[in-house]
Amino acid sequence: MTAPLPDPEAYARDGFVAGVPVLDADEVADVRARFEALEAEARARHGGSWSRRHHFPWETPDHPFRSLFHELATHPRLLAAVRALLGPDVLVRNADVFVKEPGVGRTVAWHLDTAERDGTEDGFLTAWLGLGVEGSTADNGGLRFLRGGHRLEIPDRPRDRHHLTLSDTARAVVTPDRVVQSVMAPGRASLHHALMPHFSGGNRSAHRRIAFVVRYLRPDVSPAMAESGQAMRVAGQDRVGAFTLTDDFPVTWTPQVA
Repeated sequence: MTAPLPDPEAYARDGFVAGVPVLDADEVADVRARFEALEAEARARHGGSWSRRHHFPWETPDHPFRSLFHELATHPRLLAAVRALLGPDVLVRNADVFVKEPGVGRTVAWHLDTAERDGTEDGFLTAWLGLGVEGSTADNGGLRFLRGGHRLEIPDRPRDRHHLTLSDTARAVVTPDRVVQSVMAPGRASLHHALMPHFSGGNRSAHRRIAFVVRYLRPDVSPAMAESGQAMRVAGQDRVGAFTLTDDFPVTWTPQVA
């Protein structure tokens, strides 16, 4: 599978690219099967209740998904796409697993991935990789982006990492002509700027929406922007030395069941 690289000019203009090929049909089916088998094994081991799903390297070095997390975050096609936008030197700050079960109406309101603005924000992006049967659709809660929103002056913009949701005043910038629904086949990814406003709807489909989400950054991004002093090098060199380099990264798991 030869994957075309995303267009840096389109990304710089729009603040996102979508439909980046990462896994082909057989690969994504294999990853999904392994994901759900590991999930079932962990639930069975804990008597059907598996509440501590997060992976914090300093607490859960033997997390059952650790190898799969690393495999996906360092996948050559995904890294090639990220490097096309950020350059040859890439770090991983953290990742998330978002599982939205069928019929879950819960939405994730318009928000940013960081509240910081210090001139290094262009080196910080989020990759969203769809692992579910349907990938990303309007019906299953696929992301919506605000085209060009990373460059907008947002009134009453989020001010700190604990309050990233856009207020009623800030949502004035969310106009229908700018909103783009991400529709992607399974195994494809979107990449969006850290200051890109985005939204996720409920899952009205008959299948689980499974997303593996990774935060990538250049080494010259400030720790304040990254909201962390640690990162894992996954490509190129770290010639800046602003981060403590690790051999693992934390993963937050957020199942949405109601």
